[in-house]
Amino acid sequence: MDTEPDLEHIGFRLNTYQISWMTCLLDLGNASSPILACIVMKKIGRKYSLYISACFYCIPILFLVYQDIICLYIARFSVGFAKGIAMTTLSLYISEIADSRIRGTLVAFMSIYMYIGLLSVLLVGPYISLSTLSITLCILPFVFMFFFSFVPESPYYLATKDHVDEEFEAIVRKSGVDMKEGGSSFMELFQNPINRRAMFIVFVTSALNRLGGITSLIIFAPKTFPDTNIPLLDPAHSSTILMLSIMAGAVTQYRVPDILGRKPFLALSSILDCIALIFIGVYFIFPSSDYSYVVYIFLIMYGFFVTGVGAVPYIFVGELFPMNIRCEASAFSAVFMAAGSTITNKFHLLLVSFANTSVVMFIYAILNFLMFAFTLTYVFETRCKTFEEIQTILEKSVRKEERKLHQNERSLQE
Repeated sequence: MDTEPDLEHIGFRLNTYQISWMTCLLDLGNASSPILACIVMKKIGRKYSLYISACFYCIPILFLVYQDIICLYIARFSVGFAKGIAMTTLSLYISEIADSRIRGTLVAFMSIYMYIGLLSVLLVGPYISLSTLSITLCILPFVFMFFFSFVPESPYYLATKDHVDEEFEAIVRKSGVDMKEGGSSFMELFQNPINRRAMFIVFVTSALNRLGGITSLIIFAPKTFPDTNIPLLDPAHSSTILMLSIMAGAVTQYRVPDILGRKPFLALSSILDCIALIFIGVYFIFPSSDYSYVVYIFLIMYGFFVTGVGAVPYIFVGELFPMNIRCEASAFSAVFMAAGSTITNKFHLLLVSFANTSVVMFIYAILNFLMFAFTLTYVFETRCKTFEEIQTILEKSVRKEERKLHQNERSLQE
């Protein structure tokens, strides 16, 4: 298989097969750590779990010593492993310390800061050496650990400890979060019909979050989109253009989940992304150098409106489950997101090479439309609702489905 030029300045060339593995290994690492993170969180708390994540972010420094493909794979996997722990823990931590009126906004901020980090590397990375970039990125986890040492542990984790007094636990209960000491296992997510309903919503939205193409388009944009006659609108800057549009959308829409609501935000975001991807796909069916700039217009549209698809699944994890199984739910959500990214990152470049870019874009458009249809059909509004109110809605929906099932059974017997 032909090798690609050393565009990444890593010291050696990669073929298409190796590039696909390099990209998806990050997501494989991401998929392998959430369940472990859940176990660790319940043992040592949310704060120290984030410390562990920071330590794994430092492993890629080894690539500076041994610059070969195996060390590159290890570095990518370790970063993904750290990301899985961080995203699983952080979304849970934020949902546990935030008031219900601003919970969606704070979770949206988590995505904004992640995009700031990605954009910073895209902007700075091409102009500095790989060693300088790697050393800088390995210093940041130590900066995080220093400042995060002043941040308290989640009150809900502390409330589960025997030494917490009744007054503190009463304060936690007042916030509307379930503090019951029920069973705490992954099986409880599926044994209780209410939890199964909530898990179904989280599973589907989490998987479609990444299957809609967001991670693969960021990574493979330079190998996907055409050149134009307009300065800066070219494949080399396409990832940066997409990230800037995502940042613009995240910054301007961070309050939307708490103003418009989770369900309308997710539905609007997914259908607008679907429309943008359809137009991009149509261009690749009828390519024209005179109108290639149109692709970037719809790419910007896609990035600007992807915020709802990216943020709302994280909000659901912190709102739909009782505290005793919230860790498990957060872990499964992160696994499904990582699995979606792994699939798209592994096969995006291969499909572009052996099929047609329009096919890939139409697949992403269909998956975004599925998110839109699923949101209208199964998702319900959780804005400004307490845990008890959300559980009541889930219980009613479960009972409604059970009644329909019984009616169908009776009609079949008759």
